[in-house]
Amino acid sequence: MVDFTQPYIGSGLVIMAPVKEQNSNAWAFLRPFTPKMWCITDVFFLIVGTVIWILEHRLNDDFRGPPSKQLVTILWFSFSTLFTVQRENTVRTLSCIILLIWLFVVLTINSSYTASLTSILTMQKLSSPITGIESLVNTKEPIGYQLDSFARNYLIQELHIDESRLVPLNLPEDYARALKDGPGHGGVAAIVDEPCICGVFPLNALLIQYSRSRIHKKWMGVCK
Repeated sequence: MVDFTQPYIGSGLVIMAPVKEQNSNAWAFLRPFTPKMWCITDVFFLIVGTVIWILEHRLNDDFRGPPSKQLVTILWFSFSTLFTVQRENTVRTLSCIILLIWLFVVLTINSSYTASLTSILTMQKLSSPITGIESLVNTKEPIGYQLDSFARNYLIQELHIDESRLVPLNLPEDYARALKDGPGHGGVAAIVDEPCICGVFPLNALLIQYSRSRIHKKWMGVCK
């Protein structure tokens, strides 16, 4: 029986994939939330406005009038909580409690939206279709690896990737060219290699932007 010591270099494997810069546009104000989140938020605005109207319209003159006016009041009352103090006063205790809870929810939504929008408008956004090893396996596109590296056996034996998808690379120029060309022009979708090796390739100097996603395995490492 052989007893190994703990590794002092956690090598593992790293996925390098090219990324694209997302530029801000006129519709950037919609990007902080997903379409589903926008729909859910709008529905809750309508629900809160309707509940307040049901509780108030029998006792409160501000919530009375022609049907068109009452409809406008429902919409205005709920959506105005985002920006201004409501012009309509609530007289029932239950309405005040619901409104107080809703104001806390609106404050959270408003803060989250403002922070996300500020980040989108001021910071560089990079995106890549390769978000991890699962997405890389599912793409069915070519994958690069260093020539004579154990990464080849790992991809074939552990991840069951077809050998025809694997492209051996050797020189730093090969790495940069394969990522730049992409799978549609004889390149690769991503490169799987050891982080200590990937770190020495000057991809940034060759104007290749890339992201890294680490793969951990207990048996990967360099022992003392």
